[in-house]
Amino acid sequence: MKNYYILLLIFLYSIHAEATRPTVHASNLQAIGKDCKTLTLSWTNGNGMGRMVIASEDSLIKFTPQDSFIYNYNSQFGSSVKYNEGAYIVFNGVSNSVFITNLKQNTKYYFTVIEHDNNGVYTQYYSNSAPSIKDSTYHIEMDFSVTVHDSCERKNSYTFTNNSVSNIPNTTYFYTYDQDSSFLSNFTTSLNGFGYKVVYLKANHAALGCPNEVSKQVLVFRNRNLKLDFSKLKDSIQFYPGNYFEMKTQFLSISPYPHGILYKWWTGDGDSSTFPVLKKTYNTEGRYRIVLETTVTRASQRTNCKDTLSLYVEVLHDAFLNFEINASEQTLDSNLFEFSNIDSTVTSQTWTFGDGTSAFDQEVSHSYSDTGEFDVSLFVETNYGYSGTKWSVVRVLPNKVEDSVFSVTSIKSLALHVYPNPNKGLVYFENSSRNDIDAIRIYDTAGKLVFEELNPQSKEPIHLETLNNGVYTIQLVDDTGKLYTSKLQIQSNPK
Repeated sequence: MKNYYILLLIFLYSIHAEATRPTVHASNLQAIGKDCKTLTLSWTNGNGMGRMVIASEDSLIKFTPQDSFIYNYNSQFGSSVKYNEGAYIVFNGVSNSVFITNLKQNTKYYFTVIEHDNNGVYTQYYSNSAPSIKDSTYHIEMDFSVTVHDSCERKNSYTFTNNSVSNIPNTTYFYTYDQDSSFLSNFTTSLNGFGYKVVYLKANHAALGCPNEVSKQVLVFRNRNLKLDFSKLKDSIQFYPGNYFEMKTQFLSISPYPHGILYKWWTGDGDSSTFPVLKKTYNTEGRYRIVLETTVTRASQRTNCKDTLSLYVEVLHDAFLNFEINASEQTLDSNLFEFSNIDSTVTSQTWTFGDGTSAFDQEVSHSYSDTGEFDVSLFVETNYGYSGTKWSVVRVLPNKVEDSVFSVTSIKSLALHVYPNPNKGLVYFENSSRNDIDAIRIYDTAGKLVFEELNPQSKEPIHLETLNNGVYTIQLVDDTGKLYTSKLQIQSNPK
């Protein structure tokens, strides 16, 4: 009898099951709203008394519910029990929509709606060929780049470029900065003041849960008021050779932020320097533009905060270095002053000799007709526009010693020869006559005996290094007592 009732119950249950299992699937399954982290599904119910929604991330749903098993759900994706290969029950009820949260942006999801008879412990599911869809959440990555053209306060300049990526329909962007704004995707502007400036890029869209703002800091360095310190600079116009230019930087006010300074000097002749102090000597004359560029560094990295100063210097060739006179003191009877200025930069020169005469060549000679001191001047103009006057004094002395000899002809006829003349303090004589030379005497222009040597030997050196440069009279006395005199010029004596 007991077995009969068991069989009856099984029979009645099977009749009930066949009678209540849904036979019509839900339809029109679709996403009717979504953003970056949520999605709303809707559908038209089938003929079941209830239905459940299964969701899976990035893969097809491979989960099939078992009859007579009640499944709990949670519309916060990932919070319910995880089934085959990442399937979660996000809805189990009688309505025709569900709002699903806790999704990831820019991620594909799969959804399936399965009808059931909602019969508690005897629940039966209609899962064969249940309707499914796939859809993705919205995505927005907000970003912009900053190109620094100049980060100094005085003339700072920055370009902002929108690099955002989004699939949210009708999204627009705008920047805010310094209580100002711009709706351009890319624009260049300057910022007010100095210090850290915050620039915002904002997005206008209707998608909840999606980013709508990103910001970046921009550092504007304070004006530095760069000046050059010329305390060690002799002059901006100097001569070659002997020129020397020294200068350094001076900051009246600088940024309060931790920083360093890089220096770069260009000297206009192809050279450069990275030292804070410039020390420069030019090897040729000319006009040179010295340029200094300073760059602010932060954390040992270059910034775009730069400052530039420049000035011109001139290097002139000293037109008087080669102003030479053969001898500044000569006697009246044989004076012939030779002057030379062989400077290639000279375009014109005027010599005045102090006796009312003048000349205009680079090398000139002049004789005076009277004794005295004469002021000789040279006025020049150079290729670089420099002009100036050089003065010197020459003296014409009276004749103190009478000459008894001798022209070149008389020297040869007497077989006497004194050489070299002019000389540098070392002189020789050559005697091929029949008479010996008993003495050599040297007189200055005042007639004073300044040197004497007895019984000198022909072709042996006569040392006159103790005498000053100038014109002297040399007197030779032979063994018959006859005197022979001539002019002797000592120049460039190392004494």
